[in-house]
Amino acid sequence: MLRTLTAADVVTIADAVADRVKPDPLPQYLDVAQVAERLSVSSSWVYDHAADLRASRLGDGKRATLRFDASAVVAYMESRTIDPPAEPIVAPPLSNLRRRQARRRVGTDREVSQ
Repeated sequence: MLRTLTAADVVTIADAVADRVKPDPLPQYLDVAQVAERLSVSSSWVYDHAADLRASRLGDGKRATLRFDASAVVAYMESRTIDPPAEPIVAPPLSNLRRRQARRRVGTDREVSQ
């Protein structure tokens, strides 16, 4: 049995479709101070790495205001992630001389051997 759509049904369907096809909102832009705060670095570090962080200039002069796309800043940081070593790092064994020196720092050989 077929059901006839009501006006309310059509509006509900139209709203659902409209939600799915909405364009992405404008990217969030950050200023130098906001980038420095988020990355826990100085403002001068942000200026030095502006090209790496894909800054945009607002104006034409040398001292034009910079803005940074928040997603580009995140992408830069993710590209700089240090991979863990493939194998765990194991300290080399201490030589006998180094063991004795370590014991002397703690106490005398006699105190350690008791």
